[in-house]
Amino acid sequence: MKRVQIVVRGTILLLFVLLALLAFYYYQLINPPMQVGESSGAGVSHVMSIYGYGPTADEQLLNPDGLAFDDAGNFYIADSGHSRILVFDPNGGYLRTIGTKGTGENEITFPLGVAVQGDRLYVTSMVLSKMIIYDLQGEVIQEVVLDRPIRVKNYKDQLWMTTPGQIWLTDLEGNVLRTFFRRGQAEGQLNYPNGLAFDSEDNVFVSDTMNNRIQAISKDGNLVIEPLGEPTRSMNQEDRLFGLGMGAAIDDQDRLYIVDAFRSSIRVFNHDGDELAEIGIEGSNDGQLNHPSEIVYMGGNRFGIVDKNNDRVQVLALAVPSEPGGAIPTPTSQVPYIIGFFGLLIIGWIIWRLTRSRQVKQESKDF
Repeated sequence: MKRVQIVVRGTILLLFVLLALLAFYYYQLINPPMQVGESSGAGVSHVMSIYGYGPTADEQLLNPDGLAFDDAGNFYIADSGHSRILVFDPNGGYLRTIGTKGTGENEITFPLGVAVQGDRLYVTSMVLSKMIIYDLQGEVIQEVVLDRPIRVKNYKDQLWMTTPGQIWLTDLEGNVLRTFFRRGQAEGQLNYPNGLAFDSEDNVFVSDTMNNRIQAISKDGNLVIEPLGEPTRSMNQEDRLFGLGMGAAIDDQDRLYIVDAFRSSIRVFNHDGDELAEIGIEGSNDGQLNHPSEIVYMGGNRFGIVDKNNDRVQVLALAVPSEPGGAIPTPTSQVPYIIGFFGLLIIGWIIWRLTRSRQVKQESKDF
């Protein structure tokens, strides 16, 4: 009798172990391993692309520029060439168009920045010197006159905006609470900044585009790192840090990502300012880039990239080394899939054996 109990308990324990392996196998299925192909370059895996909502030119994206996500994971894309915002669900399905093209009240022309905070959408137009606040269905709530806002990002119930020479902090109504920097080339000055990103310590990293550098300030406005890069005399100068640094994002490990428009790549830095990798190659195939303008962190290893001159938004999974000079991670092993497959077979065999054993015992009793 004891032997039977030991066998049963051992079988149950093995079943639990195999069920755990099955759960891990399921996780691998819904989070597939990094597939690094020659077409997209090392460290880049294409997940999906959004080109528009139909086959005609008017239904396609045209030189998109900004990108944001709401709490449901829907895409809000500044379709700058068509002066509108296009909204897509997390799978790329078209939902709606927001914005009326024009230069009048509550109209938008060449939107650059988009941000979503709660049930509000914020859209900036530098050429019209204003920001329009919409609800998420596209109804205008308010128009705010501002001096040439470029990008807008929401962070902790406030808005941060780049302008040609400053960073502005505003409330959710667009009222300016504080300004940082002034226009120029010296340390602590800006020249047409674009990207904004926030680390775990509430520091603000700025892609100081025309000064060819990155600067970072604390929430109190103090510089927290030495600027990375420096202004150059020519856009063709060989020792430039960036070709043209544009959008910025920071992941959950405080790594900084800058999309480099002229190099059609993504530059990755650790929190100390050391460059970890430059990933991505120029082209129009899946995973390739052509003058990217914005990058948004989506969680895990996934990023939304506005691939401006390819007239699309891509979702890419990125793999970067953990230290400067390190190798870019290779594709994940297929071993978990093999283990999961055989785990399923063994679980099926155990269930069959237990069922068969009960049948034999029942037949013996009947006999």
